[in-house]
Amino acid sequence: MVYPFKQVTPATYASEDMAYQDLALGAGKRLDAVVSNLVTANTRIQAHPGKFHIVDKPLYQEPNWVAIDKGDQAWHDKLKQTIDALRQDGTLAKISEKWIGSDVTQSRSSVFL
Repeated sequence: MVYPFKQVTPATYASEDMAYQDLALGAGKRLDAVVSNLVTANTRIQAHPGKFHIVDKPLYQEPNWVAIDKGDQAWHDKLKQTIDALRQDGTLAKISEKWIGSDVTQSRSSVFL
């Protein structure tokens, strides 16, 4: 993957809260950006309107997983059937929109069964 940054000086923080506090001071004060997951970023954007915004498309995407006990085929099949039904009727997308702020269910790989 090629990151869209020309020059980067990474800064580590003990917590994401501290990183966002420094970013809130304004670009160039202590930070110019925070690389964060979509849920965290959207939560900050909603909590502080006009203070933060997403500047580009995602740098990476992680699949969402559902863990089940190995060897329980009946539970596996029921869970797969349930998730497929939620996907088909649009409920899964609505849940994603509500809790994540966008529909991250478009890719079939978003649920591994």
